[in-house]
Amino acid sequence: MYRTWHQDSEYLFRQSGNTPYLPGVKIKYTTKTPAYSAPVMVYSTMRSMGREPRVNMNYNLTWIIPVDAGFHYLLRLHFCEFRMEFKSVNQQVFLIFINNQTAEYDADVIHMSGGNGIPVYKDYIVLVPQGSQSKQDLWLELLPNMELKPTYADAILNGLEIFKLNTNR
Repeated sequence: MYRTWHQDSEYLFRQSGNTPYLPGVKIKYTTKTPAYSAPVMVYSTMRSMGREPRVNMNYNLTWIIPVDAGFHYLLRLHFCEFRMEFKSVNQQVFLIFINNQTAEYDADVIHMSGGNGIPVYKDYIVLVPQGSQSKQDLWLELLPNMELKPTYADAILNGLEIFKLNTNR
């Protein structure tokens, strides 16, 4: 699809999280998520909150992206859990907020994808209303959902695509 992938550092709020990378990870593409969905490099890297549950419960993994106001946007969030300790459902469950609205209450990458090393993506559409400024910030936030009692207090994201939708006919 001729897309260019960039680092997320300039969009991170407070430069939070860490970026585990395991070279040589075998990504198991599926018919639901074929190889053209995103390259291996996207699915074999991730932004993670880290290993400290007490720290993770005190902040959100947050990206702030300036976008044009007055348009709908499709946000495609790419996930692939490749860390070997994550193998079953409910080990890591997190909330996804888009512009302070709950988009997902119980995001569980192993559940969504079907297993470790299997990529999956989720699409969300959001309206960025016209305001006093021509540009507005689009917020994406992830945080552990400990109400569901997962094993780990963490949230991850492997890739993010933002498509500006033209609703003119």
